[in-house]
Amino acid sequence: MTFLTLIALSGSSFGDSAASIVSGHASSSGSPQFSQGGLINNLTLCTYELCHLDESGRLKISPVAAGSISAIISQASEPGGEKYLVFYPNGEQRNPNARRILRNHYVVKLANGASLQEVQQRCGIHSMELVREGSNLAICKEESAGKVLAQLARVAADPEVVTAEPVFSKKRFKRAVPSDPFYDTVDNPREDEAYQWNLNNIGNNGGVAGIDIKLEGALDRATGQGVTVGVIDDGLSIDHADLVANATGPHLNLLEGDPADPTTFDAALTHGTSVGSLIGAAFNNDEGISGVAPNATLSGIRLLPLDGLTDDVKEADSLSFENDTIDIYNSSWGPDDGTLDLEQPGPLTRAALEDGILFGRSRPSTPGNPNPVGLGNIFVWAAGDGGEIGDNSNYDGYANSKYTIAVGSINDAGLRAPYSENGANLVVVAPSDGGAQSLLAASYGLDVDEDDNPIRTTEYIGDFGGTSASAALVSGVAAMMLEENDDLSWRDVQDILIRTAFKVDSENAEWVTNAAGIDFNHSYGAGLVDAAAAVQESFRVNSANEFLGEAVQHSRSAFFSSDSQGTAEEPTGVVPDNTGQSLIASFDMTQGSDGTPFENLRVEHVEFNATIITPNRADLEVVLISPNGTQSILAETNADHEKTVSFSGIL
Repeated sequence: MTFLTLIALSGSSFGDSAASIVSGHASSSGSPQFSQGGLINNLTLCTYELCHLDESGRLKISPVAAGSISAIISQASEPGGEKYLVFYPNGEQRNPNARRILRNHYVVKLANGASLQEVQQRCGIHSMELVREGSNLAICKEESAGKVLAQLARVAADPEVVTAEPVFSKKRFKRAVPSDPFYDTVDNPREDEAYQWNLNNIGNNGGVAGIDIKLEGALDRATGQGVTVGVIDDGLSIDHADLVANATGPHLNLLEGDPADPTTFDAALTHGTSVGSLIGAAFNNDEGISGVAPNATLSGIRLLPLDGLTDDVKEADSLSFENDTIDIYNSSWGPDDGTLDLEQPGPLTRAALEDGILFGRSRPSTPGNPNPVGLGNIFVWAAGDGGEIGDNSNYDGYANSKYTIAVGSINDAGLRAPYSENGANLVVVAPSDGGAQSLLAASYGLDVDEDDNPIRTTEYIGDFGGTSASAALVSGVAAMMLEENDDLSWRDVQDILIRTAFKVDSENAEWVTNAAGIDFNHSYGAGLVDAAAAVQESFRVNSANEFLGEAVQHSRSAFFSSDSQGTAEEPTGVVPDNTGQSLIASFDMTQGSDGTPFENLRVEHVEFNATIITPNRADLEVVLISPNGTQSILAETNADHEKTVSFSGIL
């Protein structure tokens, strides 16, 4: 057995109070206290945004260059100007879901027996009306938001006023539970009683309740709105009744036909349509199913023909197509899972992945920054379906790239699907077939219209699965995360998915907890993807400004002699055979090449690039061992005893 050891040491505050206004005037420190509903909330006046009504009468936020509290209040104090002040809870600046907009209204609670007219006259209130006859609550209106801010303390100090509270416009969330016919078991018209257990598993049909991606807890916050997912596959039926609303492109066809049309009339090429539906089928539209991100935009990228033959040029084209428009690329395909061969992407595909990481999702260029670096595209990859013959996802150079999110599969009981490949590269797992139930997905049939022209018909299948399906579910979760926080980098997305996944098959002895406190298992990665937790964490990262910092790559090399004795400069690289011993190579990553120590080193990815010559790769095992003893199996013994190989590449 061969062991590799890696050594790596690792503005202004406004407070809501339960009492009346203490100070409503904008002082130089800008710290009035609001009374609002008996809750204490610290708010910050935003000096770089104002709100106004657009032509359709909807509130619209616009950036301004006010720069100071007095300047921003002055802009919002023009009588009839309809410019409104923007506040954020402390620590949640720039989070649109937490935004508070102060317009020209506030609420006053009058003391018993108070005269509304006298209070209005004494305080100079522009208009004041009781909410209903006999009530002591009155709605007050001023000519500007700035005047409201100035009036609050004055009105609250009136002897006949109990409280004066601002009225903020705040975002509210619909309780979004899909009502699609096949989503749950209520009034489900399917004779086989199949439902979308992968989204909300209630324990029917032999499944285990709770083994799902926790979608409903995420839909209250995000649905994928404004995020585009590229489905790289054998096509996408953009006229399918459950996809037509979201499959608006851009599209690319790398095969025969219109280069902007990802559809086909081949009934054997429905895989991409099924994958796309799991990601972004529309919800609440009286059609079959809901996607994970039911408001995401789908982009069909047709790469794979019926025989699956493609090349490095087309793969690179598919992965780099419109990478400033497309946020996420889903690849539910890869090398042959019927062999144990190692295979990596070609140079063009590797370059496309790196280009997407460096420049994908770029912000608009400015005179000061004409070539902005991007936040990075999100590349989600199926880990592979060769588990039943002992294939390992590490052997797949697409799924084991540090730039991709490798996704394995579990069944409806929360156990590894038999076909799902093990691998140290697994990030998370998601539901699929391999248990009592498969997945419902969109498909299509073929027919002709009244003029005998071929048409695709809307169909659904109940037997979809594989790591293809699991990858699609994770792509949908990633779309929800980016809607919630579009400032997440590709590294942030990977980090959040790992930290929010939850452990399944908890009695499995191969679970380990590494020095960072993260659970890991070669069959499950960090665990089952949790949409609700991932979306919530995306929100928290933004609110707390806890994005991952700049990443630095450190490398170490070691050279070994082919001589069994070796020398001090080049120790032997001969792996002991059937001796119970191992060849151990240790790499000190605690300091730079100039001897400068690295402090607080946080390891995200490790790449082991090796050239190994062996007459029997099946007997070779390569294991990466961290300083605290966590073992990552990069290559394992297998039944492929017929190969004499020389291989060089990243494991």
